[in-house]
Amino acid sequence: STSLAIARTIRNPWSIALEEFSRGQLLMQGIPVTANAPAIGKKLSEIVLPPSARVATVEGASGACIAGADTAIHEGDLVTLIGETKTFDAVRKLFNKEKEKRQNVVILGETSTAVWLCRALKSRIFSVRLFVQHHSRAEELAEKLDRVTILEADPTDSATFADEHIDKVDVFIGVTEDDEQNILACAQAKALGAATAIAVVQRTKYLRLFAHVGIDHAFSPRAVAVKVILNLIDFGPIRSVATFADDIAEAYEIR
Repeated sequence: STSLAIARTIRNPWSIALEEFSRGQLLMQGIPVTANAPAIGKKLSEIVLPPSARVATVEGASGACIAGADTAIHEGDLVTLIGETKTFDAVRKLFNKEKEKRQNVVILGETSTAVWLCRALKSRIFSVRLFVQHHSRAEELAEKLDRVTILEADPTDSATFADEHIDKVDVFIGVTEDDEQNILACAQAKALGAATAIAVVQRTKYLRLFAHVGIDHAFSPRAVAVKVILNLIDFGPIRSVATFADDIAEAYEIR
C-alpha cells in the first residue's frame, strides 16, 4: 500500500490530486489545460469523450463549477477528469498536450517497500536506480527486478553523490528501515538539488518535521494501512472517497 501511494505521487506530473477507484480501474485527476489543446474554445457538448470518461468540474478565472454541456474550456483552466485507466492518457491529451518527461528516480533501501516501488514504477517514463548496502541483497534484487539499476553503495556519501549526479535527480526516495537515515538522506538530496524528496517513516511523530527540512512528501506505512483498513471495514452503502475543486464537489462510492 505504501509503495502504491508513493507511485501515485510520482506518476502525477502536475502534483494535482490523483485518486484511484475500483482497484485501479478508474482514475480521477486534475488536468491543467495547456496551449494548443484540442478542447480549447469548445463546449463540453462539442468534445467527443469515450463513454467511460467524464469531466466532473472546471476551475477557471471565474472560479470552479460543476461541468455541464455548455461549459467552455479555456487555456489555463483546471479540469477534473474521471475515466478508465486504460483510456485515461488518450482523454488527457484532449486537454493537455504536454508529453510526460522521463523521470530520473533514485531509491535508497532494500526493503520490501523498495522492491514493490520499483515494480510499480516499471515504465519507460521512469529511469530507476536502487541503492542497497549489502552485496547478497544487491545480487538477489538484480535478478528479480527488470529495468532497474542496482547499485551497492550509499548515495548520501559525498563521492557517490557526485559520481551518480544525485543532485540532478527528479525524485529521491528514502525507504530504508531506519527513519533517521531516510530523513537525513532526503534532506541532503533536497538541499543539494534533487527536485523532489520523499521519505518513509515508521514513527508518525516525525511527520511534522518534514516541512522544516525541505522534504516534499512523507509516508507512514501505519497511516496508509489504517486508511486501507478503514475503507475495507466501512460497510455503509454510501462512502465519501474524495473531494475536489475547492470542495464544491465530492466523489462517493455507492454499494
